[in-house]
Amino acid sequence: MLVTSPLLSQCLKEALRRSPDLIGRCLDDAVTSLKALAGQGREVVVHDAASKVWWDLLQNKADWCHAYAHLLREAFTAGQHGNQGPDKALHLHASRHELALEDEQAVNEWLDAARLLQELQTLVEQDLAALDARLSSLSGQSAVHVENTPLRPSVFVGVLRDLMASVEPSPGTRSIWLRHLSPTLGLELRRLYQHLALMLQRATQDQVSYRVRLVEAPQPAPPPRRDLLGDESGLEGRGGAFSIAAKPARLVLPTMPALARAKSEVSQAILLAFLHHGGVPFARALTDDYFEKVKQELAQLDEHAALPVLSEVVDHSHLDQALPAVDRSAREVDIDSRLNATDWGAFADPRERARVVLMLKLKAEHVAQAMGIDVVRRLVNQVARDPLLLAPVREGIVAVEPALLRLALVHPRFFSEADHPARRLVESVAQRSFKYNDEFSADFNDFMQPVRLAFNLLNDSATEDPKVFADVLTAMRELWDNQDQREKVLKDQRLRAMRFADERQALADHFTRELGQQADLEGVPGFIVDFLSRIWSLVIASARLTHPHGGDDPGGYRAAVEPLLWCGRKEVVMRRPVQLFEILPDLIQTLHKGLDMLGMSKDETKPFFDALMRLHEPVLGARRARVRHDGTISGPTPLENSSMSMDLDETLPATSEQLRLRDAEEPWLDRRELHAAGFEEGPSTDFGDLSDFPADEAGDDEAPAIGAPMSDQDAETVLSQLRVGDWIDLSSHGEWLRAQMIWASARGTLFMFTSSGGRAHSMSRRSCIKLIRRRWLRPVDTHAVVQMAIQAIAGNEDNSGPAGESR
Repeated sequence: MLVTSPLLSQCLKEALRRSPDLIGRCLDDAVTSLKALAGQGREVVVHDAASKVWWDLLQNKADWCHAYAHLLREAFTAGQHGNQGPDKALHLHASRHELALEDEQAVNEWLDAARLLQELQTLVEQDLAALDARLSSLSGQSAVHVENTPLRPSVFVGVLRDLMASVEPSPGTRSIWLRHLSPTLGLELRRLYQHLALMLQRATQDQVSYRVRLVEAPQPAPPPRRDLLGDESGLEGRGGAFSIAAKPARLVLPTMPALARAKSEVSQAILLAFLHHGGVPFARALTDDYFEKVKQELAQLDEHAALPVLSEVVDHSHLDQALPAVDRSAREVDIDSRLNATDWGAFADPRERARVVLMLKLKAEHVAQAMGIDVVRRLVNQVARDPLLLAPVREGIVAVEPALLRLALVHPRFFSEADHPARRLVESVAQRSFKYNDEFSADFNDFMQPVRLAFNLLNDSATEDPKVFADVLTAMRELWDNQDQREKVLKDQRLRAMRFADERQALADHFTRELGQQADLEGVPGFIVDFLSRIWSLVIASARLTHPHGGDDPGGYRAAVEPLLWCGRKEVVMRRPVQLFEILPDLIQTLHKGLDMLGMSKDETKPFFDALMRLHEPVLGARRARVRHDGTISGPTPLENSSMSMDLDETLPATSEQLRLRDAEEPWLDRRELHAAGFEEGPSTDFGDLSDFPADEAGDDEAPAIGAPMSDQDAETVLSQLRVGDWIDLSSHGEWLRAQMIWASARGTLFMFTSSGGRAHSMSRRSCIKLIRRRWLRPVDTHAVVQMAIQAIAGNEDNSGPAGESR
């Protein structure tokens, strides 16, 4: 493991500093053990041989204590440069042929060393994994590699074997020494790893390594726990998974010393049974051995407080800030995390929070109170591990733990009540934080500032009264409501635009269906059929909505349908030119008026009117020739235009597809409505492009997807599961925003989302599908964090360690 971090160098120096005392204690215990064994020998020869073994070991103690640190330094150096070093002597995969070449004593020595190493690895596995996670973080690795750390047990054992081999040629004697040294060596390595982990914890902002998650390690079977009533039989009737709603048939409670720990050794099942049911077994008074253990825990806490503080402080937040919000790893936070002292004062130190736990446990009188404190710790720890919450929010939940713990002394099971002010405060802060996905944004900082102030006030109050939590929650909600009211006006304005467009499209589709059922469309040019079904239907619907008291046909737009259909039949118009000239001027005026009301510009409607003019060109040409011949009018007629558009072909009759009039796939909005509804961009809305819904947050069609594109079917499924109130992460103009769905049309064709500050993001169904396919729109699976924490504890019961922490 290539290491350049000063923190790791300091850790190795600390291990070297402690190594003489470490090996000295191992030698003392081994000598004591060998003396006892020698004293049991009845034959003189056996007694003398055993005495020589421990005497030689004792004679070497002083030299070994000095030499061990020197050899260990060399081994650390070799490990830092990627060399295996002493591990070669402990290679566990030797072939039978290789072993056959050695004498029996050498083989036994090799087997003893292999067994010792396996025992040590099992004994220190959890402590080494926690330490190595931090060390991997310091060296910039992205994963935990226990086998590569210079502090692995095989290094210590390899150095020890080298020392023994340098003074003792007999493999048999070395094997005896190794067997008697191993029990104490395992305990000493555990203490060393714990000591170094605590040093790193005090020097780092995160509890475990950055971008490192500990792999799940097998847990040894726990020893039988005696019930406070004397039962050791275990929890019966628990089946494959513990049901948080089902009360166990027989309640197996922990011992009194187990209740006294700052990190409870109480099983998840018992905590959940207490949280959901309580009962007489938990009313028992605490005993003297409980209080004695609490005092021992406090003494150990004071001892840890005297540990040296590493000079370097690791802060990886700048690495996070450079990444897109959705690509950042969830920073590890739990009850052992050291928080920012500027934000959280004295309770930023995990030892101060642990001190509150132990002081409150000293004040407890009944089992229920001690269990209540443990429940609060376990739930706070679980909420702090929820990756959906931003790290500063989780840190805030950890920071307010002292205030929550005090409540447990007077109401141990308050977290089981959904309407308790403290639980509601934690849940409300968590739910409100779902508005944000970027802990470095100014909006999120504005949210966290009053939360920090409120949580610090709760800690400082040192109260056991839940009313204080209720008052804080009321103040927080008033603040949030005031912020929401400022955004509500803008939201309502945009929602009105969206609802109007949706309702207008529904009325327009109704008219289109009537047109297909009642009108004779045979022989009518296709451009006129399209105009009536796709544009003029919107004009009629808009008039009905904007003039609800204007009768059945406000503006006379519906009455214009029949004349337009008549004008479209060229063979009829040619036979009755006089009638055409009678109705055409008023019809064109009505058409312009309706299209103006719809918000369509002259340029957008020009292709239609040009095609209509070319359709009547034979009649108009004859009219112009006659007028000029008579000399009554000079110049062009009103419909003549020298720059006539040829975008539409007036000679093509309506196809069978055009005559199959159907509802629009998506509502149409003009440019003003697009802006009012929160569509930031829109293409031309002229007649030729009307079938293409205006662009919105979907962006450039040529922009690449993020990762592998999703299939249309999967994207449809994702969209169908979105509901009003759901949160999404949305890529908008190169920025990832957290937005909430606030409205969806009844037909699922229009959607509106809002992000921080009331910014609207309105989309068509087509645009949503495109965004989801390219992973620019990602649903956020929010949940009730406290209830989820309770369920997670129930689900993690079989995989939890002594402190009840899932790994």
